Amino acid sequence: MVGKIIEEENAACLVKETLIQSVEEALAAHFPGSPTVRIEGVDVDPGIRLKSNFGMG
Repeated sequence: MVGKIIEEENAACLVKETLIQSVEEALAAHFPGSPTVRIEGVDVDPGIRLKSNFGMG
């Protein structure tokens, strides 16, 4: 979805996909769930910023 929006807007940006495969990786990345979209390391969902329980479901 993000890639499609970037293409439609003809935006110049770098997209980095990160595969989270374990609970340890989820905790280390402060992964709130999928999908997660961050811009310069900040989640685009303001409500997620307050979340403190990270992991995999």
